[in-house]
Amino acid sequence: MPMNDLSSEKTLLIKGSLIEVHAFKGLLETQGIDVELRGEALLGATGEFGLDAAYAEIWITSSQLEQAKAIMDQNNKKGEPWFCRECGEQNEFNFEICWKCSSENIESDL
Repeated sequence: MPMNDLSSEKTLLIKGSLIEVHAFKGLLETQGIDVELRGEALLGATGEFGLDAAYAEIWITSSQLEQAKAIMDQNNKKGEPWFCRECGEQNEFNFEICWKCSSENIESDL
């Protein structure tokens, strides 16, 4: 890699459990972020290497860092639950459709 080519330099974005990391990986990829997953192969050897090896990591190019952080922040924002207009079921704020009857949240601003 040339010394002045920072567009391909990788930055650690998140470190977490395999389930967390795969969820964020999918979210970022659907938004056009190139994701590199590291540490996944070491998870089977956790007892041999200690607790630090129990985490997988998401690495992205430095040029996509701000976009990725904005996506993560949007995903982590907190809000009030909403009630489905069709079945009355309470849904988490970030659900765009009712988990019970699949009706759209017409007041969603996601």
